[in-house]
Amino acid sequence: MRFEQKEKRKLEIIIASIDVFVAKGYTGTKIQDIASFAGMSVGLLFHYFKNKEELFNELTKIAIDGTNLPLGMYYDSIYDFFYRLTESIFESIQKQPYRAKIFSFIYMIHRSDDVPSAAKKLIKKENVFNQIESFIVKGQEEGSLNHENPKILTSLYWSMIQTSMNQYLLNPKQPLPSPKTIISIFKVDEQGMEEDNILKNW
Repeated sequence: MRFEQKEKRKLEIIIASIDVFVAKGYTGTKIQDIASFAGMSVGLLFHYFKNKEELFNELTKIAIDGTNLPLGMYYDSIYDFFYRLTESIFESIQKQPYRAKIFSFIYMIHRSDDVPSAAKKLIKKENVFNQIESFIVKGQEEGSLNHENPKILTSLYWSMIQTSMNQYLLNPKQPLPSPKTIISIFKVDEQGMEEDNILKNW
């Protein structure tokens, strides 16, 4: 029971730290801020994490695990993969709403130089954008995704997921968009393909 209570309190600290780090940035965040947000003393917080950097790096590892692509997931095509991926992301958010904040946290690390170098290295090593882009390239090769620039499609997909997460945090009662709506950016333009084939054979 004591172990379960300890893990529960640790999770409370981690969830509280997401809010504070995203709102104030790494440098602007004080341990006191996180402790106050978590409803505990600084001394108790130090019982779980020895300093702010250790907490930030631990949160980064959790965030990476929460956004890595489920490579073992069954799918019929890459288009189907993105449908199932989006569906699983939205389902996890509805079961554990704090996960929506992870996407904002990941984005903050990517765009800010004001974070520990260890966190930057972790994000660079487990770059979810590279994972998404590699799947998009495979989908284009198999013909299930359109041939827009893979980097553009990666950015669009992540932006739509990020926007959905932000909207959910602002208003949890508002329904999330359907996975079909999100992945419509990947849809193959059959008419465009037909026109391209006509031009190639002209």
